Amino acid sequence: TIDKQGKIFAAHRNTSNISYYNPSTDTFVDCNVKGISGMIADIKVDRSGNLWVLKNPQSLELYCPLASGFQKSPNLPAVKDIVKLFYVNQQIYYTTSDGSLNRINNLLAPEKLIKLPHEVRSITYYQNHYIFAWSSKGIGEYTADFKPDPFISKDITSLAGKRVTSLYSGKEDILWLGFDGSGVIKITKKPSYFGAVLKQNNGQPFSIPVRAFCMVNNELWVGTKGNGIITIKDWGKPDMKFSGIRSFAAGEDLLDNCVYSIEKGKDGFVYIGSDAPGITLYDQNAKKFIYWKDIKGSKSHPFFNSVHCILYDRDSSVWLGLNASGLVHLKVERDANRQPYIKYLKNYTYDGSNRGIANNVIYSLAAGSNNTIWIGCRYGGLSLLDKRTGKFKTIRAFSYEGSLSNNDILSLYTDQKKRLWVGTSYGLNWTDESSAIKLSKPVFKKLNTDNGLPNNSIHAIIEDTDKNIWISTNKGIAKIDPINLKIVNFKQADGLQ
Repeated sequence: TIDKQGKIFAAHRNTSNISYYNPSTDTFVDCNVKGISGMIADIKVDRSGNLWVLKNPQSLELYCPLASGFQKSPNLPAVKDIVKLFYVNQQIYYTTSDGSLNRINNLLAPEKLIKLPHEVRSITYYQNHYIFAWSSKGIGEYTADFKPDPFISKDITSLAGKRVTSLYSGKEDILWLGFDGSGVIKITKKPSYFGAVLKQNNGQPFSIPVRAFCMVNNELWVGTKGNGIITIKDWGKPDMKFSGIRSFAAGEDLLDNCVYSIEKGKDGFVYIGSDAPGITLYDQNAKKFIYWKDIKGSKSHPFFNSVHCILYDRDSSVWLGLNASGLVHLKVERDANRQPYIKYLKNYTYDGSNRGIANNVIYSLAAGSNNTIWIGCRYGGLSLLDKRTGKFKTIRAFSYEGSLSNNDILSLYTDQKKRLWVGTSYGLNWTDESSAIKLSKPVFKKLNTDNGLPNNSIHAIIEDTDKNIWISTNKGIAKIDPINLKIVNFKQADGLQ
């Protein structure tokens, strides 16, 4: 056994002699242990330098450190019928002939913990679990309070048929296993970087596609494709409760369960884009949903639906990207009775001129500099609207050297450094936004799977507080350092659903 200073102690089996290693002379020197007698079966040294001696026949003794050796302690009560002695997780454990695992507590009193299914050869503590090597075959895994938890063997089923002779929990969170005739392996538990909401409040699996997130009145609203809006109370707080999840579903609060976008305004309304007619409002003060047909003035405007993206503007108007009907600019205000009415609505569609967008299918919008809006058109390229003139400029892929990698625009983002990021179905593009506004042929830099992205379809883009760019793809998400373009991918094995 080895103490915390690294001194090695050795017991002469079936004698009462204990030695320690002297590195200066490269020899073992007899240790002065006052009061010891009889035959020694095993020894352990704890973090306080106490010497624990398992004697034959099957009794335990404690020796406290002196300046020149050890002296027997009278404070340990009689502990007998011991089969194996272990020092694990800074505590003394032992097994008895009836198959029980026991512990010596801080008051030097023995505690019976659990009945073990097999005889134990070795024990270690790893990732808040006790790992047991059975004398027969396989391993046992228990939580810190000794509840069975096969957190290793469920992933490495081959361990069940192997005879593990030794265990060691080393540095860098590595578990070492020595086998009888099969060598040594090391195990490191892959960290799960992401938490997961696995079930809804009705117990059903949370396995539906998610399209939007928005914080509303200290709740996280989750827009789903097929299950309406799910809300989670106290999101991000230590006491958040997943039981607080509830759904707004068609036939109750929403008119359609396919919710593509949710945007909270400064006017007390939450704007909800779905396959329902027009736009749905949620009045945060009245705590009720308002359908498009119930908004004054809605019947005087052409029908539209399938709102896939929403951009809230500084003048409290909203821009709506539609699945098939182009771009809508909408301003909703309240009348004297606090009821919503349409003050302004204009629809922009493709017409082949600079007064129209590149394509009527719009999945992404982003606020630009100098009173502009970036519009991502599916299969049509990237449009820029100058709000002052009402004119559009369109940038298309393959039209010049350095243009976009693809015309199928899925996502847009402008970062703190005023870079414009464009996610397409064939990779990620970016450029200086001011150049993209001024130049007729701005040059884009590009990343795709050849550069390390997990997939080429870029569905969402965002920037974190460290100015890293995060993207969502068909095969996981990626974190990109925009300075050195280092890419870190996260997939299902990292905790994603």
